[in-house]
Amino acid sequence: MKVQDREVVKNLLQYLTSKNLTGSVEFREALKHFNVTTVYRWENKHSERPYVVDVFAPDIECGFERHSFKEKHSADFFCEVVCAAGDDE
Repeated sequence: MKVQDREVVKNLLQYLTSKNLTGSVEFREALKHFNVTTVYRWENKHSERPYVVDVFAPDIECGFERHSFKEKHSADFFCEVVCAAGDDE
């Protein structure tokens, strides 16, 4: 797959994630097939760790992993590291 094509697929899957369209079998299969990781960020203002990141990755069997952080910059850094992990293709 060309680098440009892979970037288009990654952007599409991240867009679907941002719209919470992650529940289908097809979404999971696309993550696996293209080895793409996406993240959904949100805030839970009633929590001690209000910055939440849901990670959708090919190797997560239950669908996603949830991580929470006390500070926004920690959540942002985590997202950068997680999303960059699949860029070695």
